[in-house]
Amino acid sequence: MRISTFAVLTVALVTSVATHAQSGKTWDKSYPVSGRVSLDVNTGEASIHTTSCGTCRSVTIHVDAHDQDLKDYKLEESGSGNQIFFSLKRREEYGWHSSHGRSPEVIIQTPATSDVSLKSGSGGTELTGVNGNINISAGSGGVHVMDSAGRLRGSVGSGGFNADGGFSQFHVHSGSGGVSVRLRPGQQMEGDSTIEVGSGGVHLAFPRDLRATVDATAGSGGFHSDIPMMTTGDMGNRHSVHGTLNGGGPELRIRTGSGSTRIDAL
Repeated sequence: MRISTFAVLTVALVTSVATHAQSGKTWDKSYPVSGRVSLDVNTGEASIHTTSCGTCRSVTIHVDAHDQDLKDYKLEESGSGNQIFFSLKRREEYGWHSSHGRSPEVIIQTPATSDVSLKSGSGGTELTGVNGNINISAGSGGVHVMDSAGRLRGSVGSGGFNADGGFSQFHVHSGSGGVSVRLRPGQQMEGDSTIEVGSGGVHLAFPRDLRATVDATAGSGGFHSDIPMMTTGDMGNRHSVHGTLNGGGPELRIRTGSGSTRIDAL
């Protein structure tokens, strides 16, 4: 019984979230991993920059407070096996809008094969060179996903959303700001995908042989595809387009409030 109780207590200590009272300008930590990483990062006003470290066996997180002081923030983190959690939020007593100057920056390196969830309130979000399930949510500041692959799900309130890589499925929403998705040559969609934009255009760059069934509707703005499309319905209505690329495939649903949609061929 004593051994069992000790084991339970040990697991609880390893998996618990550590809250740090920091001061100064920087914070660093490295988390050893042995398999597919699950990375969960949540920030308020701090920007997030995540890059791949290839076949490395650790996740490293560096915080640079820049013009702020880390004592004004609540930093929480935990690492259990291949699951890493990190959160940096301004303490409530200091207020959301009380900071002046450059906001903090969270810089992360993770193995190339990682499932990543990044959430920021106000601050740009960048992800480069990661393959896995990618989930990004930003209030404002814009999102850039580069040279990555897998299943992509993202949303941004304002600032736009840009993605470039080998995505087999993608669901992207932007309240204000355009959406750009560029797929690698030879990439095919493996599941239905959606793009929704309140205000802003949609720019897609697809392999010329991409197979998809397109359902696009816009409140205002036109539609153009460099990839030949077999259309159905009213061909004169450019605000609502339904058709197939290369004989059809998984559905690509596009909805825009105001702004045009363009599909370029690679």
